[in-house]
Amino acid sequence: MTSTSPGGALAWEHIARVREEKTLLSALNDWIFRTPIQGSSPEEAGDDAMLDGFASDYIQAVASEGEAQLQRLLEAGIGNEAALKERFDHGTLQVREFLAATDVDAHERQRVRRIRSALVFIESYRELPLLAWPRLLLDTVVELEQQMVLFRARHARMVERVIGRRVGTGGSSGVDYLERTTRYRIFKDLWSVRTVLVKKASLPDLKAPEFYGFAN
Repeated sequence: MTSTSPGGALAWEHIARVREEKTLLSALNDWIFRTPIQGSSPEEAGDDAMLDGFASDYIQAVASEGEAQLQRLLEAGIGNEAALKERFDHGTLQVREFLAATDVDAHERQRVRRIRSALVFIESYRELPLLAWPRLLLDTVVELEQQMVLFRARHARMVERVIGRRVGTGGSSGVDYLERTTRYRIFKDLWSVRTVLVKKASLPDLKAPEFYGFAN
């Protein structure tokens, strides 16, 4: 179908209009961005300083938990100290880079930093009344994408069962291409945040806990 035919022109017009609409990912990120972290909202003065403080406290909590795990393993005679320390240090570095959003362009970094800190905050303090529903919504989105990943995996197995490993539609690599799609994630940060979580006992102290309680 081409844009020169009446039907093609109508189809391309519809595609162009849809492309300009806000995506679910964009809408979700806008909503997460507004999450109050340690009682502070993005439009409030001092929010950037709060964000820096929360990230610093959380990274320290991760490092402390890693050090405690390292000592328990060494006391139990498990593993090599240097190798284990390198592994835990790498875990702390992952958290630091995730919260600092070092993997995104500089002009987007501050916004992504707040979104990621909000995700960590919601997941970490999810038992609080004000955060229970947001956490449920985020988990539902992850479940939605999980079902998409499972569909892709089943699709790859179905195609392999029917045509084996031959060249696929349009000259693609067939099953090999379909298998690679199982690694794709739309809601990447919602998956990545699970890697950086710590135990409840290791969390930084919650500031303004009354802000997240039930309304009187």
